[in-house]
Amino acid sequence: MFVSERKKEDTVARLCILNKIGKIGKKSDGYIIEQLKEQQFPVPQNHIHLFYLLPEDGTPLYFKDIAAEWQISKSSLSDIITRYSSLGFIKKDGHCEDKRHVRISITEKARPLKKTLDDLESRFLAEIFRGFSQKEKEAFETQTDKVLNNIKRLLENRNNEVNK
Repeated sequence: MFVSERKKEDTVARLCILNKIGKIGKKSDGYIIEQLKEQQFPVPQNHIHLFYLLPEDGTPLYFKDIAAEWQISKSSLSDIITRYSSLGFIKKDGHCEDKRHVRISITEKARPLKKTLDDLESRFLAEIFRGFSQKEKEAFETQTDKVLNNIKRLLENRNNEVNK
């Protein structure tokens, strides 16, 4: 095999992996959206991450920590929080003088929503990991975390070079 053919095969293999990763995300999102529609879930799919982040027991999280974890702008998060606060799903507590220390928690009214999401996630994970041993599931998660950390590091290094 010529060197150029080997490089071409390597490129195709890498693209196939990236394609598969993309397909996993798209198909997973499609399944979740379908399930949420069937259950007439009152929160759009792009907002459910908020309900995953907030502890079920009502323990509050700081607004800035939610924004950082979700990787969403503070203005977008503020709009989302205001929406679900007005619906009675989210509670905002904070200092009147210092808006940076606003704490966010779910309300009793939101607990059934959180349970629905948790149940949906459990069923979905059970299906996608069918045939996996516990060790294989743990290895998959470990490897996925490594990939995500490598991407994060790569982006941070790129941003540091751009800002020099």
